[in-house]
Amino acid sequence: MPLDFLPHLFFPVWQGEPSEGSNNEYWAYFGFAPLVLALLAPFLRKNRRAIFLALFALGTLSLAVGHANPAYGLIYQLPGFSFFRAPARYLLLFVFAGALLCAIAFDDLAKRLEPTHRGRQRAWLWGIVLGGLFLLSLWLAESQPLGFWIAAWQILPLIFAAATLVLLILTRQRRLARATFQVIVTGLILFDLTWLAPLFVKTLGQVTSPASATIVPRSLSILDPRPGRERVLADQYIFPSVPAIRNSLYPNAALLYGKESANAYSSLSSAWHESYLWQLSPAMLNLLNVRYFTIPLEPRPRAKIAIPPYTLALNLLNHEEMIPPTQATAIEVSSFTEQADHLADGTIVGELNVRRRDGRVETFPLRLGIETADWDYERKQPPHQRAPSAHSFPAFWRAFGRMFEGHTYTARFPFAPNEIVGVSVRVVQPEVYLTIEEIILYNGNQAIALAKLLGKNDFRVAYFSDTAAVWRNRDVLPRAFIAHTAQVLDDAAAFARLRDPEFDPAREVVLSEGVELRDAKPSRDSVEIANYKPERVEIKATTDQPGYLVLADSWYPGWNAFVNGQPAPIQRANVIFRAVRIEPGTHDIVFEYRPLSFALGASISAASLLIVFGIAMLGLGKGQ
Repeated sequence: MPLDFLPHLFFPVWQGEPSEGSNNEYWAYFGFAPLVLALLAPFLRKNRRAIFLALFALGTLSLAVGHANPAYGLIYQLPGFSFFRAPARYLLLFVFAGALLCAIAFDDLAKRLEPTHRGRQRAWLWGIVLGGLFLLSLWLAESQPLGFWIAAWQILPLIFAAATLVLLILTRQRRLARATFQVIVTGLILFDLTWLAPLFVKTLGQVTSPASATIVPRSLSILDPRPGRERVLADQYIFPSVPAIRNSLYPNAALLYGKESANAYSSLSSAWHESYLWQLSPAMLNLLNVRYFTIPLEPRPRAKIAIPPYTLALNLLNHEEMIPPTQATAIEVSSFTEQADHLADGTIVGELNVRRRDGRVETFPLRLGIETADWDYERKQPPHQRAPSAHSFPAFWRAFGRMFEGHTYTARFPFAPNEIVGVSVRVVQPEVYLTIEEIILYNGNQAIALAKLLGKNDFRVAYFSDTAAVWRNRDVLPRAFIAHTAQVLDDAAAFARLRDPEFDPAREVVLSEGVELRDAKPSRDSVEIANYKPERVEIKATTDQPGYLVLADSWYPGWNAFVNGQPAPIQRANVIFRAVRIEPGTHDIVFEYRPLSFALGASISAASLLIVFGIAMLGLGKGQ
């Protein structure tokens, strides 16, 4: 937790309202009066319990600030501490200790006051007043918007500070009876925390309609219904609206519909998996079995075009990509526009620039109605004509109310034979979203995709709506395949190899340990997933050469493999996946999750129950 968030202990809106994206774990407010009482506890009751809790609270708070504490790096190396992957979560222990210290101080101060009959009468009066304020707070929590509570919390800490100070002064002067003190403190804490709750209820705690989960997203129609055949990967550049979460299959929404995602929000994700996604290259994406890359579009930043990131896909807008000298006689571009429904035929929205080896640049126009057009032509009926279509895809727009076809458009530009070394696209109409889907260089009848020359993946639009765009990765690898080249590398070298442009993920596997292989000739392989379940995968594989069957599922302790019914060691492959060695022939391969920790835990639980049952029976026998 950054030190900037420490004022949250007494001023909850110091860094603004709770936010899913920035500060959702940096909250440890448990009331202004309780915080003050917790600070006083070791001075009021100087016993071992109070001192221990004070040191415990101070220690956990120092751990919660993470690397802002100079000693944290050393403490993190101690056994057990590395399991706390988010230091801010130590705040839970800090609040626990703070609450106990508050109770100690509360009890000590109450015992210093006299219990009087008049005090009990006043306590009832204070209880009625504070109870009324509590009911008022509940009504306001339901009726007032978030802005009301943010504004209120600009002054509430001052009010609670003043109330706490007055209460302590009156207590020190013995001007309160015990019952009155107890009721006022309890009511003040209740009032304080009740007024805090709406900040969370109206932000992080918003409850969505059940329909948001039960309605099947239209984007689901393009996915393979069979399990274990493909994954989706969602762009997480924004925290989207609920419809966008649903249609983009945002983590962890894909689970609602039985679909598998390459990224997820999980407290159990491994450091290997996080590093893999952080360093994701086109080849690594293909190894993940990601067939669809989804982009949430609500809310949508003005400058955001709906394409996969430049590290994975073509990105030529106002940017030149240099390629090895490639002989070509023509160039073909597939594209579409958004926000161009007000522009007429012939309007130039972009310019395709082709750089020759001799340095000359030839420019070709991308004109509405000729080389490109609006993707949702059927819905908008723009004033320009439809350009020649490259392909169509399913689309939906809530305002339109039904499914329709979207389009990308193709244009080919011939030129004199030459070696091409660079390609770029200049946007001419800034208010128009111009998307380049694919560029192909032709040398006579021979075609080569620009994405291949650049080591990028070949993506095509598969679905488009006002809440999500889905792109199909045409270079995806299957969930299970056989690699006949294997080398053993440590993790750092393995990541470097996976990102190497020369790495062929369909033929080569990188192992953490095991036997290395070198393929000598092309192989004939057949791999079929016969049964795919979360804890058991059955595969039938045939090959004519030794190799490794690679399953693009997470390597994790507890998985066991069987080849033709015999146990086989599982190797950690390509940093995060599983692989088993197989010889030429046909094999039935089973991966099954049987964690020893589960069996051990179940045995301990069963033994504990037997012991408790035995003790209970002995007790009953003695009682009789």
